[in-house]
Amino acid sequence: MANRTQFFSDGTTVYGASDFIAPMNALTTSGIIGGYQVTAPSSGMTVNVAAGSAILNGVLTTDDTTQAVPVPTNTGGNARTDAIVLQIDATAMTTTVVDVPGATTEAANQILLAVVTVPAGASSIVAGNIDGSGRVYAGLDNPFAAVASASLGSNGYVLLGNGLALQWGTLSLGAFPAYTDVSFPQAFSAVPFTIVATMEDSAPSAVSTAVWTAAKFTVIQADSVAHLMHWFAIGPMAVTRM
Repeated sequence: MANRTQFFSDGTTVYGASDFIAPMNALTTSGIIGGYQVTAPSSGMTVNVAAGSAILNGVLTTDDTTQAVPVPTNTGGNARTDAIVLQIDATAMTTTVVDVPGATTEAANQILLAVVTVPAGASSIVAGNIDGSGRVYAGLDNPFAAVASASLGSNGYVLLGNGLALQWGTLSLGAFPAYTDVSFPQAFSAVPFTIVATMEDSAPSAVSTAVWTAAKFTVIQADSVAHLMHWFAIGPMAVTRM
């Protein structure tokens, strides 16, 4: 196999689109740079996809206007899940936003923007039908590049490119005896490495954790009064490279 090194200006070598895409593809992960939020219209079987930009297999794509993407009617007897994806066609040299009926994940030439639940016989899509938690964001292709994140509020998570996930949350605990199950915002791929819990109070109080699983853990409150608890967990989570 011959070596090919980009880019030398020797006056004779001709570089094509794939040569210019290659460095971007090597240094970045595919994903959303910004925008492309999926929202419900006021009525009808469509979703609105906001302007945005993304990197897909090394190709930079930008849309500067909101798009109305048709959602096929569900004529079956059960609810259907559709994937709203940004899709690249290397042959036609175009990127489009489309609805893929019955899908919950993206293909190799797509970026997932949202999953939409389409009830049987529905005549419109509402905000509660749209789930954008699986969105993937572009990053530098290094072990600590952020790949995906949920809400960065009081409960949320961050998934790093090396498969390490950070999750946190808050919970109101009743007085002892209070045994409360806490579900992670996103399930780990195995039992987390560590879970730390603490009470928000000016006086000393005790809390402990037990029964760790990939999906949840149990909090034990030992005080005689109710408290607001904060928790933090670190563990493994699968990373999907596109």
